[in-house]
Amino acid sequence: LNIVKFLFKTKDTHKIQEVNAAKGAKGVKGAKGAKGAKGAKEAKGAKGAKGVKGVKGAKGAKGAKEAKGAKVAKGVKVAKGAKGAKGVKGAKGAKGTKEAKGAKGAKGAKGAKEAKGAKGNK
Repeated sequence: LNIVKFLFKTKDTHKIQEVNAAKGAKGVKGAKGAKGAKGAKEAKGAKGAKGVKGVKGAKGAKGAKEAKGAKVAKGVKVAKGAKGAKGVKGAKGAKGTKEAKGAKGAKGAKGAKEAKGAKGNK
């Protein structure tokens, strides 16, 4: 007990206790028990669904349907929609750049002539 009292008198004991307390936090590692979730690996049993791949054999019937797909070529008429490209004429809106003429406002720089008035200081 004397040794215990001596330790409590020292400041290091607090650090030791803190370390021990921190070690207690290591107990949280018990959360790793959550790894039990790995049991979810049983979901791999879903691989049985791969048996459905046998249905792919039905795709053989699709082979005949592909010939019908040629009719989709008629859909090329939709290419006429390309005429919509005329919308590019909207680029005429670029004429709006005429507003750049507003830069003529720079003529206001002529106001600098007022600096000539400074000659009056002479």
